[in-house]
Amino acid sequence: MDISIIRFTQYAEPYITYEQIAICYVVEGELLFTYRGKTNILQKGNAVVITPNTPFTANADNTGDTAVFILLIKTSALTSAFLNLLTEDNSLSRVLVNILFSREPSPFIIIRSQPDDDLKAILLRLFELQGSHNPCPAMENALAQLFLSHIFYYYEENIQKSDALCKKDTLVAKIISYMHCNLSTTSLKDVSNAFSFSAKYLSKLLKEKTGMSYIALVTHIKLENTTCLLKNTSLSVEEISSIIGYDNPRELRSLFSQKYGVSPREYRKNIKLW
Repeated sequence: MDISIIRFTQYAEPYITYEQIAICYVVEGELLFTYRGKTNILQKGNAVVITPNTPFTANADNTGDTAVFILLIKTSALTSAFLNLLTEDNSLSRVLVNILFSREPSPFIIIRSQPDDDLKAILLRLFELQGSHNPCPAMENALAQLFLSHIFYYYEENIQKSDALCKKDTLVAKIISYMHCNLSTTSLKDVSNAFSFSAKYLSKLLKEKTGMSYIALVTHIKLENTTCLLKNTSLSVEEISSIIGYDNPRELRSLFSQKYGVSPREYRKNIKLW
């Protein structure tokens, strides 16, 4: 993914424009975002997605405590990262289609998400990697995609990431979306608490709607993400294993081979031959 990340400073220019899609995320403090004379206050945890070549102004609050990161992404990279979602009929796909393909896209989209330590950690790690003497583009790409998955999940608090397993059930789709966004650390207890259910009820609901137990569903999602990372990055199996939440790469290799009939390395080799 062609990306870069910068840390916001108090701009002296009256207008800012970027040729790429810009995502401003407020880590601390407040940001005053102005477009055509109308100012929106972005608070800690909020973000704004700005389409290419959109002029805007941005100012920090007066406390001096504001910390904002701006993630810049080429439209081609965003298309590639979320290509599988563009044919679906849900809030997320409509946002992406508007940004990527509309003749007159919305100039910006504000996401009123809550402060999220995971998002903050992802951006800090990205910033650290791009400033290092030994950059790792594959890891940067994976982190950027993870950030995008998180931030779009929060859009309007009603994102429905449709899944082939349960397209007719909005609630289960939201649960699965949450699991996607917290893949490396998610547990039955965490998911249950996030949706104010008991673990027993959540397990029963998932089994009823997907035909899978919680463990089987988590494994299914992790293996889907593994195939995506094998296709679109050069990350090693060990790195992928860590990203999706397996401490031992042998466990990932075993589960992957059981489902797809080939090892992750062979799968990647076959993709290149295609």
